[in-house]
Amino acid sequence: MLRSYCVQEARSRPPARRPARSSRAPFRAQTCNFDVLYAYLTCGSESAAPCALAPAHTRARVHERTPGSGAPPSTHGQVCGRQSARLRLCQHTGAKDHWPGQNQAKSRVRENSRNATNPEANRARVKKWKEDNPEAARANDARLYLKNRDQRRVGMKNYQQANRPTIRAKARVRAKERRETDTAFVITGRMRSRLGAYTREHNVPKSGATFTLIGKSPDEFRQYLEKDGLQVRQTQCDHIFALASFDIQLPSHQARAMNWSNFQLLTQEENKDKASKLPTKAMAAKVDPACWPDGVTMDMLPDIYPGWATPLRMHA
Repeated sequence: MLRSYCVQEARSRPPARRPARSSRAPFRAQTCNFDVLYAYLTCGSESAAPCALAPAHTRARVHERTPGSGAPPSTHGQVCGRQSARLRLCQHTGAKDHWPGQNQAKSRVRENSRNATNPEANRARVKKWKEDNPEAARANDARLYLKNRDQRRVGMKNYQQANRPTIRAKARVRAKERRETDTAFVITGRMRSRLGAYTREHNVPKSGATFTLIGKSPDEFRQYLEKDGLQVRQTQCDHIFALASFDIQLPSHQARAMNWSNFQLLTQEENKDKASKLPTKAMAAKVDPACWPDGVTMDMLPDIYPGWATPLRMHA
């Protein structure tokens, strides 16, 4: 026998009984929703997982009218007659709630109006959501970028061409602020500038990203340089074995010259006096033997520079 179903909307608290004579309309206890009936009757899964009921104060129940039929079949699909926009139909049938599709433009206008009214609160809400859901945020950003990639590229290109002076001015101000507060940013700029200038001078392309060649992140590189007590901001980064000691045209030599172990901090006076000389034995001992220039041995290195107080420092 074909059974018939209806959707009964019930509140968590039963409505209080009203007097027989009342000016208010009676509470409508039942609403017919044929989407729910279709979703349930066309679902062939016997173990369909129950869908979560959205509002706490309202829940949808599917009741079987045939007496003694057991538990109501409420595990297959649900659409609340009042707030169907927050609920979904059966996941097994693939049926969808029609509210978002029919009212997408209206919903977008309402959301944009709300965000424009209080943009600070909207930015805070979006930021908190991204912090709480980093994986979902990255996936969503990637999906949106791929969806509008061509349009975004054209828009960014047009904006850069039309606002080039403004962009450069903002970049200079931002870079100045970061140089005053971020030591890793200072090191990054120095390393990229030094290697880029040297390769351009010899008409040779870089064999890789600067810090890929160095082998450490900017912050790790800063910690290594400052381990002896000197500060990056008051000193200069020196190649222990000078770049001129390597055949910079070979990618392997670029990696050896830019290896993190081939750097040290010197004062401006010390760096100017050392120049491109071979390092002292104490300096060369810091460098990974695999990164030494070809043909250089320990016997070729001086013990100390003339006028220096120690093999590592000009002044004690």
